[in-house]
Amino acid sequence: RRPPRSTLSSSSAASDVYKRQVTIYASDSSVPCLQVLGRAHLTMSQVRLGSTSDRQAQSVPVVCTEGGSTVDLTDCIVMGGGGGVIASGVGTTVKMSGCTVQQSAFAGVYLKGRATLTLRKCAFVACEVGLRVRDATFDITETDFKSCTSDGVTLHGSSRGSFTKSGMTDNKENGLMLSPSSVVQLNTCVIRGNQQYGIYVPSGGEYTITGCSISANLMGSYNRAPPVQAEIDSILHRSNRLP
Repeated sequence: RRPPRSTLSSSSAASDVYKRQVTIYASDSSVPCLQVLGRAHLTMSQVRLGSTSDRQAQSVPVVCTEGGSTVDLTDCIVMGGGGGVIASGVGTTVKMSGCTVQQSAFAGVYLKGRATLTLRKCAFVACEVGLRVRDATFDITETDFKSCTSDGVTLHGSSRGSFTKSGMTDNKENGLMLSPSSVVQLNTCVIRGNQQYGIYVPSGGEYTITGCSISANLMGSYNRAPPVQAEIDSILHRSNRLP
């Protein structure tokens, strides 16, 4: 039996905690399933979060957090939406452990505007892009980005972070796409079976690789050539689909 759809939001400085095996769906396809604003702190465990199948809902994120708030998800499942989790702004923090994000348009997680992200033992499956970061920082361990319809991970602007014991596999485009000003460290990662490059690095992008396996990517392991204008236009178009 499917539980009733509901909308949860928090705008206070208090900490809201949800720890139960329930499914939360957006009650209105024009708003996120969850909104966490204004320095609130939301902790959830063993919760399924999802959008409805309505076409409009596919352009709206499942979880939206900003304004210095914190979202802490453990063993949760995030399904669909026009972005699984979107976090923005200085002081905004997302922590996810043991979570699965699947079939989200635009990105499983979209991090921007100096927000911070920590992922531990998560899986991003069949999203448009598993992780999309713009001018923000991230720390990712034992997390897989696989079978995405575009890149496994896309970095925009001055994004910085690290991947440790993580995978970017079987994606329709690149395993990892850097921007000209992004900096990333990869430690003991597997990048395999992507239909374009394992790592796409335009001129200016920086990456450090230690103990990684990069193989069986259709167009090669690396590409350091500057992107042609058509590719730049495509990246800008995708990145501007959400503000």
